[in-house]
Amino acid sequence: MSQTAFMIWFALLSGAVAILFWLLHGGPDAASVGGGGYDLGPFIYAWLLVLLSGLWTVMAFVAGLATKGGAPWRAFVLGGLGLAVFVLTLWLHGSDLS
Repeated sequence: MSQTAFMIWFALLSGAVAILFWLLHGGPDAASVGGGGYDLGPFIYAWLLVLLSGLWTVMAFVAGLATKGGAPWRAFVLGGLGLAVFVLTLWLHGSDLS
């Protein structure tokens, strides 16, 4: 994996995670997801973050295993970052998932 590919992957992950964490911790002052007397926002955004980080981790580790020569460790670093986001999401927002 080249340095450019690594930076693109990292920018995609960090951008998506930043937006979802922003939505989970305040977000816009618009109406909530679900309407009525309940808010589905934390449930939906937490699940999106879990799915994103889980798929990200698997894809990064597969990319690291498929890389011949070059720098497969960069893909493994991306997989480790995805795993860290996954664990952090479960730790901070595990109660929002049910």
